[in-house]
Amino acid sequence: MIETNLKSYSSEEIKTANLPEKIQEIGHLVEFIEMTNVDTQLETTTKTYEELKKTAKEPTDICVLGSNGMYLLFEDLKAEGDSLQILEQRCQKGKNDLDFGLTPEQARRGDQIWSFENWVQNEDRHSGGHGTLTIEDRKVVVDLLQRPQLKGFEWIETKYKDKVLKIQTPEEMIFEKIRSLARSDITRIPLKWGIDVKLLKYYMIKTQGFESDDKLDEYLAKRWEEYQDSQREQDAVGLIGQRINVETYSQLISRVLNQPIEQIMQALERTNGYSSSEVQHILESETDEIFIQKYIELSRKDKNRMTYTQVSEKAIINFINAVKASESHE
Repeated sequence: MIETNLKSYSSEEIKTANLPEKIQEIGHLVEFIEMTNVDTQLETTTKTYEELKKTAKEPTDICVLGSNGMYLLFEDLKAEGDSLQILEQRCQKGKNDLDFGLTPEQARRGDQIWSFENWVQNEDRHSGGHGTLTIEDRKVVVDLLQRPQLKGFEWIETKYKDKVLKIQTPEEMIFEKIRSLARSDITRIPLKWGIDVKLLKYYMIKTQGFESDDKLDEYLAKRWEEYQDSQREQDAVGLIGQRINVETYSQLISRVLNQPIEQIMQALERTNGYSSSEVQHILESETDEIFIQKYIELSRKDKNRMTYTQVSEKAIINFINAVKASESHE
């Protein structure tokens, strides 16, 4: 029986916990290595990362995402001699896609930057695409995902053996997993997402000296607000980057969304709870810097915006229900 809370694993659980056989949603198989372990997985990840850096036709900044980024994070603890049996189980029982983050613009042009075989552009506008690379004597499927670096959550460098790779911060990894758990249909939730949250919380308590889960959650609650602000800032910067000549903000937004500004303002009032006067206040900004700041401030009033406590509670409920649904199908 898997623990259905999202608290950190204890030191004893890290050494002895026995994960369920099925922790992966049954769906599209991208890349899976049977009977792999963390070291063989990281060998493949590192070689793929190095190949991407070496063969790119233009300067790129690349980040290892997903489970492989988490495994790289835990290399620090392995170096200290920690027994991480549960991490090996997580690697063996869950699908380990070769996911890499890039700027949105470069992720969409993966086939122009690299010589992929069988390149497929993903339909999801927040994604990029995937294709096949030859790494030594084998072919691997690589997923390129849109992951702009957020202010306050800049990618960090880590090492696997003598190779330097970039990964996300543990906070951003946790937030991505919790948000996915909170938003997803329980019939399509991989149990590994909840397991990863518990592993990442263990890592943060172990490496950053938090006295308890409660203390860690207090810290994460503050960082969650900063994370949401950083995402909205990135949205605003991306929007401004699409401006043509001397467009006003109203003209820019209307063109990008292909709707009259009046309809957009009405939709924002219905969906987000923003008044027309609040939106108009942003559109009248005198500079891009003022526009960005007003954009962030208004986003804090979004009626759909959740606190860390709210998103965690929803994630826990969905995780519990996903575990029950998984057990009923065994």
